[in-house]
Formats: sequence, C-alpha cells, structure tokens
Amino acid sequence: MIPHTHIQLDPAFPENAPFWMPAEDEIHEEGVGFFQGVWAIFDVPLSEAAQVVADERAAATAVDAAANDATTFEYFARLIEAHNPDFPSEDPEDEAGMAALAKHGDVDSVTLCHLELGVAGLTYALAAIGCVPAASCRSHAERSWAERPVVVAAIDRVHADWLQPLVESASCGFDLDDLRPQFLTIHARSIKEMMDLAAAILAKAEHDPPPPLCWGPSSNDEQPPEDRVEVDGQQSLFNC
Repeated sequence: MIPHTHIQLDPAFPENAPFWMPAEDEIHEEGVGFFQGVWAIFDVPLSEAAQVVADERAAATAVDAAANDATTFEYFARLIEAHNPDFPSEDPEDEAGMAALAKHGDVDSVTLCHLELGVAGLTYALAAIGCVPAASCRSHAERSWAERPVVVAAIDRVHADWLQPLVESASCGFDLDDLRPQFLTIHARSIKEMMDLAAAILAKAEHDPPPPLCWGPSSNDEQPPEDRVEVDGQQSLFNC
C-alpha cells in the first residue's frame, strides 16, 4: 500500500508566488545556495529523466504490492532508495527485503540516484524542462519535514504556466513554504500523483517542448524575496 494524506490541494498559483530562476553563477555543486548540505540537479536530458521516472514507477509498483501498512512501506521504500545495482548490500535482511520486492517486479537494476521514492522522478522531470529543484521529501511517518510528498523548485512564470494544467490534471497542487518563501512547492496527497505528474511532464515535453531556460528573473517575473534563508538539518538536496 502507498500512504495517502487528506490535505487540501489547490492547483492554482499561491498568492505572491515567486516566479524566478537563479542566475547561472548562483548554481554550484551544493545546489542553488538556499539550503545547507545539498547538491545541484539541473539541465537534465529528457532521456535521463525518463529513465529515472521508469525506474521509480517499477520500484513503487513493487513496494506498493509488498507493503501492507505504513511501517512496511517505509521499510521497503528506504531499502529501494539505498539500493545500488553496482554494489548490492551483503546484509541478509536487505537481501531478503530485495527478494520480497523482486516477487512483484524487476527492481534489481532500479536506481533513484540517491533520491526518495515518489519524488525522484518529478525532481528529474522538472530539471529536464528547465526548472531548478531545490528540495524534496516523500513524507515519512516520523521525523519528516513535510507532511505530504513535496518537490520545492525555482520556477519562472513561463515554465509555471506550462506546468499548471499538468499539475491540475494529476491532482497535485502548488503551495508556498513559510521557511522557503523563494521557491514554489508542488505537492500531492501521495507519491502516486507525484509520479503521474512526472510522467505527464515528460509526455508533454515530447510534443510541446517548454520554453528555453532563461537564467535569472525575467521582466514578467516577481523578484525572489531578499531574505534568502538557509534551512538547518537538510541532509541533501532531494532527501530529508
């Protein structure tokens, strides 16, 4: 089973939504400069994003079938997130867990690129169309900074307009985080909707490519807030 929340979602842009892109020289190996202990993922080829989306779907299908409650979902999700096809774990418990997942799909070659199940694909899909992801979380039963699956990203207005109908059709929503006001948040009630959105983004990009990437705020964009905050305790750009 895949955990679901019952939060309210709004596919419309939040009031005072920050539409912008960081300047190219603001992006470095540790991300876009607003989080601590992070790395950057941007300007991703569509083919690479498609592979992550496909791997994630296969992994989620297996985890959904193998897990019978939120606790076992968390166990199998963490197992698949840590899985490295080139260096399989020698821990007997991990091997047993992967064997249980393998009964429900081919997960041995799956890699989520150190990201979390259910938000890895959307992270890569956003990066492939010219957005700059900043953080994400699939949500956890304990010690989670997000109560629902989220991907936080810098998105300018033209890309946001391109995304909006897809966000709505996938039953996802836009939001703002008080601690991260310079980014748009895309969230959903479960990782299923997030994966559906990732697939829809790649499908649309094939026949209706998004506008070219434009670094920095455009003339039609709102400037990002001056107080750019850094959030303590962020373990990586796309994991919590």
